[in-house]
Amino acid sequence: MTGKGADNKSEVSGMKKLEDTVNDGAAETRVLERVIHEHDAPGPALVLTRTNYVDWALVTRVQLQAQGLWTVVDTGVGSERDDRRALGVILRNVPPEMLRTLAVKDSAKLAWDVVKTMRMGVDRVREAKAQTRQAEFEALKFHDGESVEAFAMRLTGIVNDLELLDDPVSEHKVVLKFLRVVPRRYRQMAMAIESLCDTKNMSIEELCGRLVAVEERYNLDDEPTNSTAAGRLLLTEEEWRRDNAAESVVDTLPLCRKKKRDEERREHTNLAVGEDDGGERIVCRT
Repeated sequence: MTGKGADNKSEVSGMKKLEDTVNDGAAETRVLERVIHEHDAPGPALVLTRTNYVDWALVTRVQLQAQGLWTVVDTGVGSERDDRRALGVILRNVPPEMLRTLAVKDSAKLAWDVVKTMRMGVDRVREAKAQTRQAEFEALKFHDGESVEAFAMRLTGIVNDLELLDDPVSEHKVVLKFLRVVPRRYRQMAMAIESLCDTKNMSIEELCGRLVAVEERYNLDDEPTNSTAAGRLLLTEEEWRRDNAAESVVDTLPLCRKKKRDEERREHTNLAVGEDDGGERIVCRT
């Protein structure tokens, strides 16, 4: 015989059957011992700071989902026991100065909303932040030399921020944005994906994987060959003769110039300057 139960920290508990049989000719006694499996929230705790609310909300939500408590926080509907357990998960991931503020809240949903308001602001502030992030999403482009994975990280970061600001962007729109801003070398691949693939059901991870495969192929084709990498050590006979002929012409230029200067100097020294009887200047070679 088996059964299920739970305590304040565990979601599921098992039942271990211990059988003690009394054979005194009258009865058989069975003793059932309840075995409790206690565990904390899965994953490492991420303490909330002034700048990591986005990451904190994602990690804490996963912890609540793993224990079946996220519905209580999201909708505010659930048993009193589940609500207190969810509030306990939230309190474990906030700094000490926020404990008193959150512990007195009547529900885990109210505590979650308080944290969101303290870090993200009131509705008007969130709307202003969402508009700013929307403008960044529309203007987002590849940087010079930026890899596909790096751009995908920037894009998904903005999308996650918009979701937390209650202004989500559909994945289909994100995929189309990605395809629209790819560099020129990926344009042909982007047009092929738009024409042949179902972009409405394509995830951003799948699209990134396809483009990364193309990027790696391009990088492999752009790698220099052994001859160019070694400074063109491998030359044909014609190339070698042509290079040597050019070098010989360059080497003989200074000698030709020096010889010409020497000849001009000798001609100058062989000229004599004088005057005739009428006082006119004459030049003669000696």
